[in-house]
Amino acid sequence: MSKIKLTNQSAPTTPSSGKTEVYVDSVTKKIASKDDAGVVTAYTSATGVSATTAKARAHRYSAYTPGAANAVKVPLNVEDYDPGNNFDDVTNYRFVAPVSGYYAVSGRVGITPWNEEIYYALLYVNGVEKARGSVIRCTASEINIGLVVSDIVYMASGSYVELWAYCTYQRPFVTGSSQTYMAVHLLST
Repeated sequence: MSKIKLTNQSAPTTPSSGKTEVYVDSVTKKIASKDDAGVVTAYTSATGVSATTAKARAHRYSAYTPGAANAVKVPLNVEDYDPGNNFDDVTNYRFVAPVSGYYAVSGRVGITPWNEEIYYALLYVNGVEKARGSVIRCTASEINIGLVVSDIVYMASGSYVELWAYCTYQRPFVTGSSQTYMAVHLLST
C-alpha cells in the first residue's frame, strides 16, 4: 500500500521513479499531483468549476439617479471580489452562473427618499422578476433608507441574476460598498 502525502506548497520536484506526490497548491488552493515523469494534474469538481470561484460581490461606486415610476437595473460598477470572473461590472452589471446550482443572492439599494414615495428592491433572473423585497412607503423625508432583497435561486449554467430597484420618483442611489451592493454565492449543485 502506498502512502499519499498532502502538503500546502508549490509543485514539488519530480518524485523518484514509480511515485506520485499529491499536494495542495499554495497559489491555486487546488489538489494536484506530480508523477515521476514530471506531469502535473490539478483536480477540480466534476463540473470543472470550483465552488470557491462561483461567487461574487459588487457595489455601486459613482453617483446614479434612476428614472421615475419604474423598476431599473442597479448598475453595480465595482467588484469587491469575483474569483471566477463571473460578474460583469462594465456592461450588463450581472452575475453569470458558471455552473448549474442553487445560489444565495442578496442585495441592498441605499436611497435618499422623499415624502409619499414607494420603494423596493428586486432580483431578476434571466430578465424575469424572481424576488421582491419589502415595499417601503415613506411618509416623511428620511436621511437614507436601505431596500433589501434576498433569496435562494436555482440557476442553470449561463443564467444570470441582476439587482433592480423601484422608485416612485427620481431619487439618487447612495453609493459605496456598504450601501448599494449585491452578493452571490453558490450553495450546492
